[in-house]
Amino acid sequence: MEPNFGIAYFHAGIAYLRKGLIDEAIETFQRSRELVIFAGWAESGLLFCYLRKGDRNRAEQILAEMLEDRKRLPVSPVCVAWALASLGDFDGAFQWLETAILERDSLMVFLHIYTEFLVPALAREPRFTGILDRLGLPH
Repeated sequence: MEPNFGIAYFHAGIAYLRKGLIDEAIETFQRSRELVIFAGWAESGLLFCYLRKGDRNRAEQILAEMLEDRKRLPVSPVCVAWALASLGDFDGAFQWLETAILERDSLMVFLHIYTEFLVPALAREPRFTGILDRLGLPH
């Protein structure tokens, strides 16, 4: 209904990603990024897409941009954690989840839901269950 509602594009991008429509997901996450929903959300979606396409270099570049952006924008630490876990750095991901707790990242209340379908390998880590327990979230 509202063509400039950025979060709708983020969720549509996730839907395309889950359906395997990677090019459509990239286009949708780019639109979400243009509308600047929450710093890091669209970028992590793009990172997932490029990994699915087999372009690890582009995914790593997006992570580097997220970390650079964090110097001046409130890039979500949860999104950084998802990015790191997607790239195989689970220790780094858990360090960023601790940062997310300290910063009270708004994504933390949805952590158990989004992580399960965006980064299932992270959700299966025993340390992840510990974080959910600390936050009082179901698993």
